[in-house]
Amino acid sequence: MPTTPLRVLCVHGVNTPETDTVWQDGWKQAIELGVARWNPGRKVELVFARYNDLFRGTPLGPLDYVKALARLLGSHPQALRPGSTYGL
Repeated sequence: MPTTPLRVLCVHGVNTPETDTVWQDGWKQAIELGVARWNPGRKVELVFARYNDLFRGTPLGPLDYVKALARLLGSHPQALRPGSTYGL
């Protein structure tokens, strides 16, 4: 059984309050419970990404979102195949 903690990077949605971290408690509890079902006793180390400042000064329009979605979908075409469990 591994003795090193499982490291989890938690990435919230854009504009989720980063100064009011109450939501992080729910994430922490859910992740720890899920890991405990899989591997009781395994420690979990969570890191919460803080990146709202990166988006604050960059106005994005509908075309930007469409381009980003196309880029995301194009990066893993096997995930789009019917019945694919890629990434799960």
